[in-house]
Amino acid sequence: MTPEANPAYLSRQVWQAVSEHAFRSISGRDLCPERSRIENLRPVYAIDEDEFQYGRQIWHFEALGVTSSGRRQIIFGAIELSIQYGFLELKNSVFFEHASDRDLYFAQQTNQANGIPLSGSTRFWVWAAWASVAILAGGWLIALVRHLMNAPVDFGG
Repeated sequence: MTPEANPAYLSRQVWQAVSEHAFRSISGRDLCPERSRIENLRPVYAIDEDEFQYGRQIWHFEALGVTSSGRRQIIFGAIELSIQYGFLELKNSVFFEHASDRDLYFAQQTNQANGIPLSGSTRFWVWAAWASVAILAGGWLIALVRHLMNAPVDFGG
């Protein structure tokens, strides 16, 4: 948890807004909203908004969900919020079968902020562009050397 994600640092209004976002995100699933509830809501990552970038928060929670057939299930969730001009906007909500899957997702999301990882297809196209530039440069260099080798030398005099 980052220092900014310290629960004591966050106001009651923030807790209430995040709780509502988390509840709305589980309500979108096939769960009974009257019998489902959010448990153990906690901030795990926070970056404050400044004049150059929007803020970002990631929260983890567990939810006790009850399906329309009455089956109870525990849902491990994560919500990502964007802080824009002081307002919390839900950016993404994801659900997992196990807490370890949620932790892996969190690790991927926080590492993405440090550098954008290239997917396999993007890596291929970047490599292909570099290869084509190298082939064209090599062809141009060979043509230039051949032209200079065949040109008559006139020392004038």
